[in-house]
Formats: sequence, structure tokens, C-alpha cells
Amino acid sequence: PSITFTPAIALSIQKKYPVIHVLNVENPVVSVRMINNPPPEKTDNKISSLELGQLKITQGIFDIEQQQGNKHLALKTGKINLSLTGIKKDIDTTRFALGSSSLESRDLYLNLNDSLQFTTKDGPFNISIDHLVKGKGTKEERFQASIQEIEGHKLNLHLLNKKGKKIDINNFSLGGRDIHLDSMNLSHALRRMKY
Repeated sequence: PSITFTPAIALSIQKKYPVIHVLNVENPVVSVRMINNPPPEKTDNKISSLELGQLKITQGIFDIEQQQGNKHLALKTGKINLSLTGIKKDIDTTRFALGSSSLESRDLYLNLNDSLQFTTKDGPFNISIDHLVKGKGTKEERFQASIQEIEGHKLNLHLLNKKGKKIDINNFSLGGRDIHLDSMNLSHALRRMKY
């Protein structure tokens, strides 16, 4: 594994939060467990803010689990390639933003609060986006995403709806191009894709 990065030191000092031009990570293997850690203290300073021009992960393997109270996230991958540009976190009225970005994986497991499980095994899952923006503060409701292309095969999706009813969709494919989203609602996104 190797990590190379180019910090923008003058901008970081001026803005009082990290600004990094490029961060490249090759062949990382990451395993993390954070179970019922105390929540972070709220603060008004900019220490949580971040600007990153480009993040590139090549052939990464991840095994990450986080649980805080009834909130649970688990992510496991085989080797993935990830390229993100224009990353902004907690800056002005932007909670999170991405520019042109892509992800390629053949083995992926995602679990959110045990109410959504998404897996792909031995089937490609590729997505490329033009931009994504989530607002905060006075722009909390703002969400925009433009997906250039999405393709997935041998996918499995397990959902619990609001009434607790289980929905299982196994071994399906999906795809689409030029998908524009203005909501984080999953059904809103799925209606714009082909199966």
C-alpha cells in the first residue's frame, strides 16, 4: 500500500481547515469497527471542514462498521477503484459536495440501519457522476445529483419499508444514463433507472 498527497498549505492556513490538492492511495486494506462510541461534541469552529481537489483509490479493500445507538452502517468490498474530485465538506451552506467522480467494484456489501442491504457478488457495479451537492443550514433541503452512467449486474437488494414489510429483489441488473436527482429518496432514484 502507498499514499501520496499534495497539501495546499497556504490555503489551509488562510481558511483554517485542511485543503488538499491531490490524495492518491494505492492497494489499501482498511478494517475499522466503531461501536457505540460517544457522539462528537458539537462545535462552531471549522475543524470539520475539508476541501480535497482529487481523491483516487486504486484496488482498495474495505471492511468498515459503525454503530451509534440505533444507527448502523456496514460496508465491505472486494477490490474497488474510486476516483473523486471537487470534494467539499461542511463549507458555508454545503454539507457535502462532489465533482466528476466514479466507482468500480465487483464485490460490494452495504447495510444501512439493517433496513437496507445492497450486495453484488462477481458482477460489476460501476457508477460515474457529474456532480452531487447536499446543503446545510438555510439550504438543508437542497440535494442535487447528476449521474452520468450507472451499471450493475448480479445485484441483491433487501429493504424494510416504513411499515416493517420486507422487500427482497435478488439477482437483478440495473442501468441508466444522464439521471438527474433532486431528492435523496431511494424510490425517487430507482424510478429513473432501467432493470
